[in-house]
Amino acid sequence: MTLNFLRKDQSPCSEMLLIPDLGVSEQLELDKVTPVTLTDLAPGEYPFHCQMQMYRGTLTVV
Repeated sequence: MTLNFLRKDQSPCSEMLLIPDLGVSEQLELDKVTPVTLTDLAPGEYPFHCQMQMYRGTLTVV
């Protein structure tokens, strides 16, 4: 599975995408799509956030 992230916010906090449970740490460029490929995901919820944890979300795999 590939997720595409488009960073629109200029704040430094939005530069990094972290998905700790999956060992993902990706730098996101401003106004560009960054593809993140995830393989062999077990069903469940995977929290993600920026480096300062101001932006947060959950990836749900069914």
